[in-house]
Amino acid sequence: MKRNVILLVVGVAIILFWAITTRDLAISNKRKSEQLQAQVDSLKSENFILKTELGRYELTFDHLTEVNPKAALEASNFMNHETE
Repeated sequence: MKRNVILLVVGVAIILFWAITTRDLAISNKRKSEQLQAQVDSLKSENFILKTELGRYELTFDHLTEVNPKAALEASNFMNHETE
């Protein structure tokens, strides 16, 4: 009888330890997932801003090509050969 009580107490202690460890791991994984999602959202926002700015530069360059082809060619040559 005494042996059964000891085994029961040890078994409950092991199960309790396992449950607490599993819960802490799940909480840790959830926090990490939320942090990564926030980083992804931030990067998506930054990428959208940069794509918008790039589109504006492309429109400006197309306009310059129509208005002043010589200046557009000079800018293109500078961009392709002098900015590396």
